[in-house]
Amino acid sequence: SRINIQKVNAQQARRILDRIVGYTLSPILWKRHYPGLSAGRVQSVALRIICDREKDIRAFKPEEYWTITSLLAGSVPPEFYARLSKIKGKIAKINNGEDATRIVNESRQHPFIVDNVIKREKQKRALPPFITSTLQQEAFRRFRYSSKKTMSIAQQLYEGIEVGNEGSVGLITYHRTDSTRISNEALQTVRQFIQSKFGADYLPSKPNFFKNKKGIQDAHEAIRPSRIDLTPESIKNSLSDDAWKLYQIIWQRFVASQMLPAIFDETIIQIKNGDCIFEATGEVLKFPSFLVIYQELEEEKEEKNEDTTETPEKIKISKLPLVAKNDILELKNIIPKQNFTKPLPRYSEALLIKELERLGIGRPSTYVSIISKIKDRHYTETFKGRFIPTELGIQVTDFLTEQFPDVLDIKFTAAMEDNLDGIEEGNSEWIQILHNFYETFKIDLDKTKEYVKNNKVTSVPTEFSCSNCGKQMVLKWGKNGQFLACSGYPQCQTTMDFKRDENGKIIPNSIEIEEDTCDKCGAKMVVKRGKFGPFLACSAYPECKNTRNINVSSKPQPAETEMKCEKCGSDMILRTSNRGQFWGCSKYPKCKNIKPFSMGIPCPIPDCSGKIVMRTARGRVFYGCSEYPGCTFTTAHKPIAKKCPLCNYPLLVEKADKDGNIKIVCLQKKCDYEEKFEN
Repeated sequence: SRINIQKVNAQQARRILDRIVGYTLSPILWKRHYPGLSAGRVQSVALRIICDREKDIRAFKPEEYWTITSLLAGSVPPEFYARLSKIKGKIAKINNGEDATRIVNESRQHPFIVDNVIKREKQKRALPPFITSTLQQEAFRRFRYSSKKTMSIAQQLYEGIEVGNEGSVGLITYHRTDSTRISNEALQTVRQFIQSKFGADYLPSKPNFFKNKKGIQDAHEAIRPSRIDLTPESIKNSLSDDAWKLYQIIWQRFVASQMLPAIFDETIIQIKNGDCIFEATGEVLKFPSFLVIYQELEEEKEEKNEDTTETPEKIKISKLPLVAKNDILELKNIIPKQNFTKPLPRYSEALLIKELERLGIGRPSTYVSIISKIKDRHYTETFKGRFIPTELGIQVTDFLTEQFPDVLDIKFTAAMEDNLDGIEEGNSEWIQILHNFYETFKIDLDKTKEYVKNNKVTSVPTEFSCSNCGKQMVLKWGKNGQFLACSGYPQCQTTMDFKRDENGKIIPNSIEIEEDTCDKCGAKMVVKRGKFGPFLACSAYPECKNTRNINVSSKPQPAETEMKCEKCGSDMILRTSNRGQFWGCSKYPKCKNIKPFSMGIPCPIPDCSGKIVMRTARGRVFYGCSEYPGCTFTTAHKPIAKKCPLCNYPLLVEKADKDGNIKIVCLQKKCDYEEKFEN
């Protein structure tokens, strides 16, 4: 085949641009901060996106709002929840507790009358087969795989796996693609499979086609199984657990993409209560179609990258009772709930890739390297799977944005990607594109080189004082990452590790050590940090290179009790392991009897006399009934002996959201009761 010179020109233009930016900006960062840092045409813009979000979060001021939920009953079961949606014809906005209490009191004085019942059929189409970005996003959401891990596993599946007697088989198509296109042969094969496996009712009359985004390269078709007959179940023994999980969702999503839409019956009940309208929404699956093979994850608001709003959310209920217009409903309970608006979430890997794709920045083959670099250069840290920019990352971004406004501009970077695509399509001249870019870039570059000569940054002041000499501690960067150091260096060589809380605030790691001297030369020992954490080193270094480990913590002592071991009669003591608390015999290791630690909370299952105990399985703590296996009640969340004020379920639990914030919620799935957690 003939060489496409337009693609050659586009590729070399892209490489030259990347080298112009990377090879010239990185040395500037070495001079301003320290060697080993890097900047890049796309990498630095991705870091700016993370930093801009962090600045928005830190500047965000929560606003109070309230929601009101009623528990209602018709003439036939079940009871159901309805949320206040309108007041005097306008969207309900309640800004304080006084207004919420007033509305609740007024609602109790008026009947709840069915004002309207809306019934309609809804269809839900299957998602298209995976492309690189959506596979990385879904693997992160489902399995918490990093983009690097996802692409590594996909590479193995693409290159080939030993499958039984068939030898090495390439299980998927090429995994670096931005196209949802499927070959005609693959479409024909999967349609035959759907008809034979599920029946004609699941198969559309024509293949499903999905619209590609503008500006894609379309060099490869979508990510799909190379052979539809190699089902996940048939080759499970040939794959590692991680590889099997990834292959399973690739196979399932491809098959699902060629099935008919799922059909739901949706019912909306609007209830009039004085000047207020309460609303309940019920949804029942009528025809599952593709859902029998591929269940899409229900994205939470924060994963959708949406801002919070004061508009009351609908409560979706699986089934509503049969009611008719003008029916009078019985009020069982009405609960006001205080809420606060939240800022947009920090970026996870999935959200960052989604945002880069939306903005038209980077390409499928570059997402992994972009994320790897901003991690490896200590520009970001992760907290509960979310990126938090370090002080270094923020400083580098602010510096580059000020000195190179075009290179760090998101719209400019996206436009440059369009220009590169234009070269590939024959609409732009590659040398002219490079010339236009370098003309303005060179001016900024020369100014910045002169500026850096007199503006080197080696540390950032902090609010903390040195425990040895009282001078200010500063934030420094080294080959092992960030650390706190005394500004009195070299006279004072105190250093300290630190961590960050969920808001990015620095929290020094306190290490309690007694005043110590070097056993070789008698000089004072000071805390240093290295690749494997803190250690003691002689302050006379380099003349004396004596070092010593630090014993940071010790195990907690077991608590004594009056409980006796039923095996040997010795005292049982409350012990603590990394899996939680448990009762253990005091004669261990001679007697290895252990019992689960009871929390003293009655099991919520009716007619069960058991108590809730803490258990572990596969390294994870969960809570179950002491009467197991007679009672199989379990929950992953820590129980609280408190009855739900909304539905009267005998148990509430502590539950953490994606950001690690703990709240008290009802364990019943159909109940949305929630309250603030207080230590």
